[in-house]
Amino acid sequence: METPPTIGQAPLTDEQKVQAVLDKYIELQELVSKKARVTNNRKKHVANLINYHSHEDLILILKYVHTAQDHYATWMRGNNHAHFSSIFRVKKIKDKLDRARSWVTESANAEKVAEKANQAYLDDFNTVKLPFVIRG
Repeated sequence: METPPTIGQAPLTDEQKVQAVLDKYIELQELVSKKARVTNNRKKHVANLINYHSHEDLILILKYVHTAQDHYATWMRGNNHAHFSSIFRVKKIKDKLDRARSWVTESANAEKVAEKANQAYLDDFNTVKLPFVIRG
């Protein structure tokens, strides 16, 4: 699910992909007032994960764990499991990726439903016929 580079832009190197994931991790950890550290072991771990999952997928997992309002993500944050080793645990990464993709799909569907409801409301509002005329 890796996005291709735009015209005239070179594809990211593996090192740049690792750094992009770690940068997003640091950014999101700061949202929950936790100082995040980048260590050589963490760089190696992310580099290994990128052999199996795109860096975009890893960033999606980070966004999901740190911002989603579903039961699992809020449980992880509330029980101090929104840290590097829990988020990127190899045995559970596939499950987290599935949940993150589902979260994105559900969010997109919810936005479409809300947009249709708003448009229907505006359509009804614009077609209201008043039974009297206001004269100035």
